[in-house]
Parts: sequence; C-alpha cells; structure tokens
Amino acid sequence: MSDKNWYDIKFFTLKELATMFKSAGLEKTTSDEFLSELLFTSPLALRESLARGKKMLLGKVMEQANPWDVVIHEEEQLLAVHGTSKPMPDPLFVQLKEIYVHGQSDALVVGKWLEHVQDTVKKASDKYKGREPIGILHLYNRTLFNPVDLKTFEEQLAKVMFDFPVPFKQVTVTVDSKDSGILTWQIHPLFHAIGGLGSHEIPKLKELFGFE
Repeated sequence: MSDKNWYDIKFFTLKELATMFKSAGLEKTTSDEFLSELLFTSPLALRESLARGKKMLLGKVMEQANPWDVVIHEEEQLLAVHGTSKPMPDPLFVQLKEIYVHGQSDALVVGKWLEHVQDTVKKASDKYKGREPIGILHLYNRTLFNPVDLKTFEEQLAKVMFDFPVPFKQVTVTVDSKDSGILTWQIHPLFHAIGGLGSHEIPKLKELFGFE
C-alpha cells in the first residue's frame, strides 16, 4: 500500500509482503535490510492478527536515525485516521535484533544459545540506558542450536533473567522450528508463549487475509 507513506513509515498489507518475499526469493529477502526486517518481524504481526481477529499492517520505518525498525498497526484503525491530522492509535513500535553468531559452524547447546540471547538484549538495552520502557525489542533467531523437546526448551527459556534495566516494554523472540513451525515467545517482563505459525494457524490466516 504505497500510498500510506506516513511519518516516514511505509506500510504494507501482509498479502503484499508475501508477494514481495516470493518475488525476491529467500536468499535476497534474508540478506536485504529492508526486506529482512519486514520478514523477521512478520511473525509478531501475524500472531497479533490472530489474537485480535483483525488484519494488521506492517510498516517499515524509513528514517535511518529512528530507533524503531517497523511498526505493527491494525489496518482498519489506521485507514480511519490516514490523511487526517490525528495520530496513529495504539501503534506497536518494534526494534529488531538478530540472534546471529558470526563464524559459527557447529550447533550450540541451548544454554550457550541463551547466553547470546541475553547478550543481544544487553547490547540493545545499553544503547538506550535510562529511557522509560517503550516499544518491543524483537529477537529473531538465525543461529543453529541443538534441538531439544519443546517443553524442555520453554522451561529453559522461561528462566532467562536480565540483571539490568530493559528500556523496552516487551522483549520477544522467534525461533523457526522445523518440527513445530515458527514459534514466538515473550521473555520480558514475564515469560509466556505468544504462539506458533504452523499447520493449525495457516488456514486461519488465509481466511483472515483472503489468501487462496
């Protein structure tokens, strides 16, 4: 929806994003900064759509100096104020960080992977030290770690604690699991499963967004 460039944010419907990702191919989508930020935050937008039963838009923040990478917003609400002087109602501002270990060749044990999760949150928090908590810090995993059963993994993930102030209202993490689909959790301020994107959810999303 290229006509919705608003506050230096370019909004897309999730149907438009799917077309963009398919056209670009996986390699280009994951290596291009513009496309990858949209791809890696799309699980949050999709799960928010399922939770609300509403179509959500994903907006790429175009201003380089802006601390946020994307904005998630309910399509109907945004269209109601677009072209007016009214502010966006209840936007979800998201900063993306990838969990990525340079030069890694072997899969990590989960405990070591969790250390990288904590380090990633620490670096992002240090940059905005002293700020009142706002927005979402979303972590997308791009690091191999040894598989464990889902129950054990969630038990370990739930134990992640931060001994420093976190200047974000929420910290979330997404992991692409071959067995269970794309899974997302909130790990701060409290732990809970946001949900998955697998065989159970895809038909619901297709119906909501009008995919064939």
